Amino acid sequence: MKLQRTFFFFFFFFAVTGFSQSNANIQLWTGANVKLDLGKKWSLSYSPELRFTDTMRTLNSVINELGVKYKLNKSISLLAEYRYTYRPTKNDVNRFCLGASYDWSKKDFPLSFSYRIKFQYSRNRNSGSSESYLRNKITLDYNLSKLVDPSVSYELFFLFGKNEFRNSRYSFGLEWRLTKKLSLNTYYMYQREIYVKNPSSDHIFGIGLNYKMKIKDKKTNASIE
Repeated sequence: MKLQRTFFFFFFFFAVTGFSQSNANIQLWTGANVKLDLGKKWSLSYSPELRFTDTMRTLNSVINELGVKYKLNKSISLLAEYRYTYRPTKNDVNRFCLGASYDWSKKDFPLSFSYRIKFQYSRNRNSGSSESYLRNKITLDYNLSKLVDPSVSYELFFLFGKNEFRNSRYSFGLEWRLTKKLSLNTYYMYQREIYVKNPSSDHIFGIGLNYKMKIKDKKTNASIE
């Protein structure tokens, strides 16, 4: 029960702290993630997403992302992603990411830990301007029940060129298991600029579906389940 109270305390703290900012913007992120396991080592993913801003009234961006992941061992994985972002009121953006992740969990222990590092390069399609970030993210997951698992995370963005930390994200989420292959993620994220004169902040409410597939071994006489 103490761990459960801790998760909900984090959520309450992020929400109260964030909404106290006068220049905050409320956003809604909706999307899905389809993951295909290609055996034990490789996996592919496709993630479409719609993001709304201006108190959830205006479509800010339409995102399509493709990813590939390779497991070096039980804990360490390498990843590569490409994202194309269509923005109705701004120039479109191409984004490339390379990264690695470390996951720790123990059997019969409800708490698990993960750390992810990414190098992100974004290029504006029309203007040609670009930005590069190093992103560090720490996540704690708690196996609460067969129905739902809560998690908290923190992510920090380092901007190359200016060589300074620029953004931070705090989030609280719930993963709802609908079936063996299908789950629903709901989350609240507080995002804030740092080390700038007039930092902007965002309250982001998100919901997304996750669907997992895998290619079976040829001995099973089935291709995809």
